[in-house]
Amino acid sequence: MPVQHLQRYQGALFDSHHWTRMHLRPGDVVISTPPKCGTTWMLAMVYLLLNGWDAKFDGLSRNAPWIDHLGAD
Repeated sequence: MPVQHLQRYQGALFDSHHWTRMHLRPGDVVISTPPKCGTTWMLAMVYLLLNGWDAKFDGLSRNAPWIDHLGAD
């Protein structure tokens, strides 16, 4: 299912336009936090919940990307 883009939000670290290229799959989890408010901690916690407490963080950025981060291209 393609992500519907209603309003573009841009800042020093993010651009919501990146979501227009994203297609969500059944079972995907979307985490939404304001910048600098614990996004990395939240990603890590959800990653551990979904993959077990002993999961390795080697593939965290590949398996749980920050879609709207300007470095995501």
